[in-house]
Amino acid sequence: MTAARARLMLLSAVALGVSGDLLFRAWPWRLNLVGWVALALIAACATGWEQPFAFDRSPRGRDRMIALVATFAAAIGLVLRDASTLYFYDLVALLTCAAITVWLPLGRSLPRFRIRDAVRAWWAAILTMLGGAPLLVFRDAEWASTTSAGGRRVRAAAIGTLLALPPVFVVSSLLAQADPRFDDLLRVWPRLGLEEVAGHLAVAALVAWPAAGWLRGMVRPIVSPIVGRYLPPARIDFLGIAPALYAIVGLLAVFLGLQARALFGGAAYVEATTGLTYAEFARGGFFQLVAVTAIVLGLLLLGDWVLDRREGEAARRFQTAGWALLALLGVLMASALQRMWVYVSYYGLSDTRLYATAGMVWVGVALGWFGWTILRGRRARFGIGLLVASAGWIAALNVLNPEAVVVRVNLARALAGSEFDIPYHAYLSADAVPALVDAAEQLPAAACGPLVAKLHEVWTKRSGEGLDWRTWSLPTARARRLLDHSIESLQRDHCPAFIPFDH
Repeated sequence: MTAARARLMLLSAVALGVSGDLLFRAWPWRLNLVGWVALALIAACATGWEQPFAFDRSPRGRDRMIALVATFAAAIGLVLRDASTLYFYDLVALLTCAAITVWLPLGRSLPRFRIRDAVRAWWAAILTMLGGAPLLVFRDAEWASTTSAGGRRVRAAAIGTLLALPPVFVVSSLLAQADPRFDDLLRVWPRLGLEEVAGHLAVAALVAWPAAGWLRGMVRPIVSPIVGRYLPPARIDFLGIAPALYAIVGLLAVFLGLQARALFGGAAYVEATTGLTYAEFARGGFFQLVAVTAIVLGLLLLGDWVLDRREGEAARRFQTAGWALLALLGVLMASALQRMWVYVSYYGLSDTRLYATAGMVWVGVALGWFGWTILRGRRARFGIGLLVASAGWIAALNVLNPEAVVVRVNLARALAGSEFDIPYHAYLSADAVPALVDAAEQLPAAACGPLVAKLHEVWTKRSGEGLDWRTWSLPTARARRLLDHSIESLQRDHCPAFIPFDH
């Protein structure tokens, strides 16, 4: 990397720090984060190649562009949906794609991506964001090459300033505690109007530091024993993993046998043997079954990684045990989904239950792909396939709008005679508001009026928390537009048969 390119990275990082100070002071991070990511990707395109925006068509350059485009695509989800769970998923996808851009110079090409490479990418990104900026400043930029004497002085002053900050801060604090007058002297600077300036400089520095490291990491990431070349794991014979695999096979077989009795015995059998109602029995087991399925999948991946395959018999036995576990897990997942069906039929659908079911679907796809690739001797395809499936899963959740699905399912139950939980639905995120407004018009007048009033109350309070263009998101803007009316107007438009109590 040339010194001029390093200086361009530093200039880009400073610009990202200043823009971060402007954008990130408003919470929640929605449009502001998307805008900052767009600026960061422009900086990456300007500094990630030998010449600014001079993209090459090599496989490595293609992979880098795919990772950058995926990073921005993940960021877009932050303004298209308002639900906190989707926000978390989109943010994790955003950070993972950004980490992969740092991993690419170290690792394999994207088509050869492995699951362990995701851990490697995160670790590489953390290291380079923490330690990349000093290397960029003090080594890559080569300040001394511009003017020999002047460059040495600038470099010495910069290093001295950084080294002086910790002891100066500690000594000042100790002296202030020793003498109140000295403490008063130190407190003068906020009265000089420098407190706000210091705050802006601090935020800009906190943003610029990791940004500089990330930009450098795309070209020259920091190498460590973890992000460098992986040491091969300690290979063990199949007998070393057989006890765990066979024990879980036995546990699942016994468990599913009991599940069959509960399934065919029905509610009477469950209440007689467990003391629980059928709904309580279903509620108490679904999430545990999801966790068991995910743990067994992790165990299979670990076993595949450490298995000594030098003897063909070991691979064959592992495949046999793996197929047995996949079959049992398939039945277990069916049992879990049946429990959720019973649970929803009694209590209705919630966002937590829907996300848990979606998680089960993801685990099911991962298990199926594990069988189709690893257990059939095509291990190289598993990692990239699961990466693509995970991206598709998050995208599907964003398109599906889970909270709108919750409203529609519970509306159907309400129209069939069940209760519609007004407080719960009113406190859902902005994603649910259009569906709730539509649902209000279909509910009986006795439920429509209170629902509209509660929605108005909740969103009046949320709107009172302040508006800032940096926190803009499409669902929030749509919700405010739909509910920016008086209660009477909303009830008149959506609940024509409702008669307010004060009339």
